[in-house]
Amino acid sequence: MDTKNLITFVTFAKEKSYLKASMQLNYAPSTLAEHIAQLEQEFQVKLVETVGRKAILTKQGEQFLRYANNILESVRIAKDAMDNTQSLKGKITIGIVESMASYRMLPVFSDFISHHPNVNLIIKVGNSLSLPTRLKEGCFDVAFLYDNNENYEGIQPDLLFRETLKFCVSPGHRLALKEKVVPADLRHETFVYQHEDCCYYDWFQHLIETENLEIKDSVQVESGAFIKKYIMLGKGICILPKSMTDEEVQEEKLVYLNFVGEEKHISGRMLTLKDRWQSVALQAFIKFAKDYYPD
Repeated sequence: MDTKNLITFVTFAKEKSYLKASMQLNYAPSTLAEHIAQLEQEFQVKLVETVGRKAILTKQGEQFLRYANNILESVRIAKDAMDNTQSLKGKITIGIVESMASYRMLPVFSDFISHHPNVNLIIKVGNSLSLPTRLKEGCFDVAFLYDNNENYEGIQPDLLFRETLKFCVSPGHRLALKEKVVPADLRHETFVYQHEDCCYYDWFQHLIETENLEIKDSVQVESGAFIKKYIMLGKGICILPKSMTDEEVQEEKLVYLNFVGEEKHISGRMLTLKDRWQSVALQAFIKFAKDYYPD
């Protein structure tokens, strides 16, 4: 059965006129009559009859109309379901810290677009302190950041992965070949770190104060990529998530210090608003991100 025949029949029943139905469907009246005749032949029943100069539905036609409407509604629902699962469309605005965008989440974004090329991802870089607030203000549909905080008012913080922090230096640094590096070895060094609202800045400051490191000076840089280049020049020590520095370490452009002490971890989280409506595309993206980094 061709659904166009059902559409013709339902439209004729609504308009009660071949002429009006033909104008709406952009078919010739004779074509519409042919569509209905095909239905009558298929179901072996008379659906339309002529009374005087008017064409009207028969009793069987009135009964069949209910089924025709139900069939077309089911087809519409099925098409919507297929569009939502196989050919998602729409726009998703993402707020994210630079370090996660460039490393951990880059393959997630790339793979999602490969699966759903009609979804437009708009990625906006921000810092950990402002992202939750801007999410609440409606600037983003979803946000990603490094944060060990599990309590946000009105926000669902889903843990995606845990990340190890590493001290890095250039291969020519005086501590690069040291078998074991203790906190005292870090005294009078230059430290390069990201913005002060970075989630591991407090831990870094605590280490300095607890061990009385008396660092030489510090350099604050927004970009993780710039920090790495600065350290490669032999200008100091940095502490960054391991995913950001693995490639440079493998290429022997940077060296991990064998730091003796408690290994520090940070959490990569996805933030969404608890009570905000989510489009089908956004729901699919959230599930995709969770499944990409299973617990």
